[in-house]
Amino acid sequence: MTRDDDGVQAASHAEAFDADWYLAAYPDVALSGLSPQEHYRKFGLIMGRAVNARQQAARQSSAPPPLVTPSQPRAAAARFSRGQAVSPADLTLPGGGSDSPIIPAPAGYSLASEPVADPGRPGGAAPLAVRAGGQEIARLQDLTRLSQIIAPLAAYCRMFSPDKEPGGALREAFEFVGQDPLVEAAATRFADQLDRPADPGGAGLQSGRARIANAWYVNEAGLRFFLAEGDAAPGGGISATDQPAALRAFQAAPENPGALQLVGMQSLSDQNLGFFDAALLTPLMPVLLELSDEAGRTVELGLLPFPSLLRGGLHAAELAALQLGADPMAETWRLSRALLAELCPQAGCAAGLSITAIEMETSQATGAERLMSGPVRDWLRAVFGLRVRPHETAPPLDAGARHVFETLGNPPGPPPRTDRAGLVLELPAVAVPSLSALCSRRLDLGEHIRVAGPFLVADAVSCRPQWSVAMPLLNSNLNTAMRYLPRLRAGGGPRLRTGQAPGRDPHWLAPLHLAIRFATAIPPRDIQILQPLAPDASMRRAASADAFALVLQVSDPARTERFLHSLAAQRHGGKIAEILLCHPEEIDSAILHDTVRNILPDARPVSMPGLMDLDDIAGRMPGEAVLLAEDSVVLYDPQVVAVLDELLAGDPQAASVSCVLLHEVVQKG
Repeated sequence: MTRDDDGVQAASHAEAFDADWYLAAYPDVALSGLSPQEHYRKFGLIMGRAVNARQQAARQSSAPPPLVTPSQPRAAAARFSRGQAVSPADLTLPGGGSDSPIIPAPAGYSLASEPVADPGRPGGAAPLAVRAGGQEIARLQDLTRLSQIIAPLAAYCRMFSPDKEPGGALREAFEFVGQDPLVEAAATRFADQLDRPADPGGAGLQSGRARIANAWYVNEAGLRFFLAEGDAAPGGGISATDQPAALRAFQAAPENPGALQLVGMQSLSDQNLGFFDAALLTPLMPVLLELSDEAGRTVELGLLPFPSLLRGGLHAAELAALQLGADPMAETWRLSRALLAELCPQAGCAAGLSITAIEMETSQATGAERLMSGPVRDWLRAVFGLRVRPHETAPPLDAGARHVFETLGNPPGPPPRTDRAGLVLELPAVAVPSLSALCSRRLDLGEHIRVAGPFLVADAVSCRPQWSVAMPLLNSNLNTAMRYLPRLRAGGGPRLRTGQAPGRDPHWLAPLHLAIRFATAIPPRDIQILQPLAPDASMRRAASADAFALVLQVSDPARTERFLHSLAAQRHGGKIAEILLCHPEEIDSAILHDTVRNILPDARPVSMPGLMDLDDIAGRMPGEAVLLAEDSVVLYDPQVVAVLDELLAGDPQAASVSCVLLHEVVQKG
């Protein structure tokens, strides 16, 4: 590519930019108020527009690129690693880089619209190159940039053997080739880096001239990055003299993490960086990103150790729960660095990974759960040495659940590592373990044998976060509910000790989510949420006789009457001192007041037109306890208020408690 006097990139003199033709071919150019050259430089290039009539005719006469299926990226990477030709369409996402529903690409954008003819590097031997599984992933002219690529390579090795000798089985995965003095120096620095805390590197990808401004999943195996020109700050990122010309993404399959393959490649323009797509081999394995210059020399290398934190990924809810800043990509790098430092600490760290086994409740499983998917189980085995096993000791009666039980009980492949004593993470079928729990080396149960821990709730389809749930320490009255909660159990071998006082209640678990539960976004019907209590069920004692206030969001007078009748049937020692009715202005407050006096004569009704606003009502309600509710709810169980009061009293640090839908059974007939 060459640059003309107006700063417009043209393919060659034969494809010179024709300003008159461009203006006539695209009517929006005149409406923009920009010159044809400036419009093409800012918008037309990234939109894939032709520069003259000859180029447009050539495109229209050529056959469309073949449709890429999910199996093609792996085959394309394999052909490239064998030195065979790879077309640009081989490296696009399924459907030709289909658009994302979250962040749409510009109209007319296609990854293959301005393809790179050859995704390989310029020919010729480099003074120093780094290879993995026959794939060249870095090329250096001298040792000046060695420190920028050694740390991510060492971190990648450490991820697959966090509790063994630094580097472990992947120590020899990266091969340094080239001139002897450079190769020897690189191997020495690489060995030294393996003893240090893992560092993902990639400062230039975070704040350099070709920084990753955003990234998300466009489908299960496709990552889309949005690149933008950042500040070339001294000491952070890529210097002002560097001109990144290409960005490559590498990933390996879980069964062979040392054999990295090319999963994405894009040439970069210093004027329009735009989008970069990577067709992943698997959605969870770490991704290595490389920026290179026009000569193919590596400018920056960075490791994305947990890509599933990105939007649409399996652990996107975890990033949302732990996010401190407004920039999601900056928070992804921050959380990735923290998790990686915990997973791969300084050499000599005595504390092993806390979770050494994962058990899944199979009695309600169908086999379609995320924890049953091959990519998830392969990733758990490759990175953490964990294998999912059934929680039950006997096969379930249901045929589908029995198949899941047998599948988990007889998995293929070698057994996982068993040389560590630790904790067992017990999960309901609809949950997956969180990265925070998997990477932690500090979990301890004290004197407890089993305890339910906090968890996140995410949408079953989009993985978007919905709720963060912190359960109190459950007593024997709620043991039946524990099967639907993520929980920790003391495993075999020595008990874990991290300096905590014996017998301490594990409320300290509250900041750390053990798992992510996936739930449908469609709200169930009332009758499916709240089943009537059996007449012979044991009753819970009234936890408190204190009066409490009620704030009720009203939508319909009939629903309000139904809710108040169910509230009046509650077996709770306290009385309702005041009821604040938040209602639409078109509903007559006098009718609502009469309804309250007829059902709850001791309560004083107060009206507030509009929606419930906690800031407005916080200081005006009497008493220390306030019950918030909507009139669409029906309290079929007469112990709901008593249970909430007991839970609130049982944890002095809790500011509020609420009902949680743990499990749902539809009774036919």
